Amino acid sequence: MNICFVGSSNTIFTHSYLKLFSLIGEDVSFIDIGKEENHLVEILPDSSVLKLYTGKLRPNRKSLMKRFLKHFKLDTHDFFLFLSNFLDLFKKVNAKKISEIEVFLNAKKPDLIVYFWGTTVRAEKNAITKIVTKCFETPPKSLLIVNTYPVRSGVEYNSKYFFAFFDSFFFKSFDALSFPSENMKCFFDKNKLKYKRFNILPDFLSSQMLNSECESLDFDFSFNKKIIFLGNTDFKSRTIDDVYNELESISKFGIEVWMQESNDLRQILNDYPNDNIKTFNSFTYKEMLGGNLTAFLKNFDAVIMTYNGINNARTATGFPTRFALALSASIPIFIKSDTFLFLESKFEGVVVTYQDAFDFSSKLSSVSYQGTLFPLFIEEYAEQWNSFLNTL
Repeated sequence: MNICFVGSSNTIFTHSYLKLFSLIGEDVSFIDIGKEENHLVEILPDSSVLKLYTGKLRPNRKSLMKRFLKHFKLDTHDFFLFLSNFLDLFKKVNAKKISEIEVFLNAKKPDLIVYFWGTTVRAEKNAITKIVTKCFETPPKSLLIVNTYPVRSGVEYNSKYFFAFFDSFFFKSFDALSFPSENMKCFFDKNKLKYKRFNILPDFLSSQMLNSECESLDFDFSFNKKIIFLGNTDFKSRTIDDVYNELESISKFGIEVWMQESNDLRQILNDYPNDNIKTFNSFTYKEMLGGNLTAFLKNFDAVIMTYNGINNARTATGFPTRFALALSASIPIFIKSDTFLFLESKFEGVVVTYQDAFDFSSKLSSVSYQGTLFPLFIEEYAEQWNSFLNTL
């Protein structure tokens, strides 16, 4: 089976899926729709990769836009979310890019096209459908790995989602969907989102992330409890990422809180020094895939995964990248109570729920990692994936 994967190289799950499909497919190609920095895809030759949007948007311009929206509290405003979702319905791929896709697909002749990450691939899916209808005598099958839905909304898990009516046409255009959780399938069903076939498997990482040559780390750790936050520390860019106050309150209990170095964090620590806030340099995708991040995480007592002020359908049903990265280290993962419903139920014994900083500090002093009773890496799902693909 020839498989073409459509997604962004800026998402680490993409690299795992490319490895998985390389194991079960005869030939694998990749249409990289990342609109910022494109990451090297080492598993495939250059001739099998089409970088569609290289240089699409200057990073500094996008950063300024994010900061503007966050400053005026527009990025979480209901009207802004509604408008953004509405405009997404009409996004199109321009004629030049369509020609590039057409040439690429005609050369690769895929039997199956796999799309990754919810409705973010809507424009590319619409363009590719027209291409294969015109150019292929038998159009390839299509599969969407959902991962996240809704991508941009504050809708609660048990509420009706307005844009589900419009999105239903998009989801029905695929031969099958793959959900990360039973919770997400339930959300689809409650909102009457139609699909032809489905599969339920979380998006895991590649086992090569354990193959680290980083045996020891040159850090002067104290005897304090140490936790690490793997999220974005550009706190001024997005409201949901602005979690410094929460992490600072945890540090006041004598807990070292480690965060990724950034300009925003550096400015905060210059203005308000805190001996319990520590920073580390970000890991490249190559380093993460090589296991360096996993080795680094093993030096900590726990990982904390938190967002600012969100408790919605996305948190209840999804499988965040930062959670998957934390899983590879086999240490406890702290998450907010009654927020990540799927993670709470699926990863009992690994996740620890907490209400506030006091609750966090109390549980950290006595928590113990109980091990995993579930597959951690996507290669362990190869047989299930292969069986599912054979039904299409």
